[in-house]
Amino acid sequence: MCSSDLKVGVPNLKINCAARLDFDCDDTTASDRNHLYFACGGEETLISLFVYHKPGFIVGASPQPQLRLLSELDGHHSGIRALHYTGSGSGSGNTGFLLSGGGRSQLIAWRLCVTELTQELRHERLQMLTLVGEDSSKERMDVRVMDIQSQIRSQASEG
Repeated sequence: MCSSDLKVGVPNLKINCAARLDFDCDDTTASDRNHLYFACGGEETLISLFVYHKPGFIVGASPQPQLRLLSELDGHHSGIRALHYTGSGSGSGNTGFLLSGGGRSQLIAWRLCVTELTQELRHERLQMLTLVGEDSSKERMDVRVMDIQSQIRSQASEG
């Protein structure tokens, strides 16, 4: 009998992108935290949200690192090519935004909120855009989102 390294909930097709979900819930720096939240997307059209616990963090559990699937975001019609997470600004706490781009010209904005004590991760789809371009002959073209970047501007810098 052969053993498998596949885990329930972990994408088993090609993973195209990943993003660290750097929730700013406490006063510790990211490297001092005992767990890490992240998202990955791929050909399965789902975004998987995980928490990774450092070895020994969970009392009574194995001293090995642990990976746990928290949730899956469903909304893309084709494979996911890009993910980008950004907090909602200085001192954003436990809320942030995840942007996901995929095939069929889709760009989706999600709001994520984590409850640190229970490590529950809630999500809400905010907006889905279908991006369409035109070539020189004015024919419609699908736009493929391959990378996403964002920048938070403060109110003071806008005025």
